[in-house]
Amino acid sequence: EEFDLSFADFVPRPWFSSRILPDAGDPSYAEIMGSQLFNLGRYDEARVFFERAFAGRQDSEDMAYALARAYLALNRAPDAARTLAPFVDPAKAAKYETYFLAAEALRRKGDLDRAVGLAERAVAHFGVNVPLMNLLGECYAGMGKTPEALAAFEKSLGLSPDQPGVRSRIDELKKRKERSNGVDDEI
Repeated sequence: EEFDLSFADFVPRPWFSSRILPDAGDPSYAEIMGSQLFNLGRYDEARVFFERAFAGRQDSEDMAYALARAYLALNRAPDAARTLAPFVDPAKAAKYETYFLAAEALRRKGDLDRAVGLAERAVAHFGVNVPLMNLLGECYAGMGKTPEALAAFEKSLGLSPDQPGVRSRIDELKKRKERSNGVDDEI
């Protein structure tokens, strides 16, 4: 990148820190490069490096998470779900981020029952939070379980009231519920 030098005497001397990158064949190198490319929004290039790193460390939950994030950024939810599946096995305890990302991948894939199951496991292990409640709300809404979706979204608003998108989603679901109740009344 282009930069300018200042001759002002009040600017402190800069500090530099560097480290030697691992060999290009090392999974750590691929992980570093993938992370940098992902942060730049170059998801397909990042995916290539993350796949290389994951191939060298398939037992690493962190590498699986990084690769799954790239897959989701590329709208490849089935690949993300498949990558994280071994780490969200009921016999294992995964990190919160892994549960959440796996549930989001399953939601995008259309496997809403399994997404709800993972999200509920995350709640059981880590408690409730705004993103998790919103994810559950979207899953329940997609399943047609309006009361459960409303409860999840309202819990989310209770945790963080400044969510105009969630407020509009609640209004939309309430209108849908009223319309369906009206149809039942007419029958």
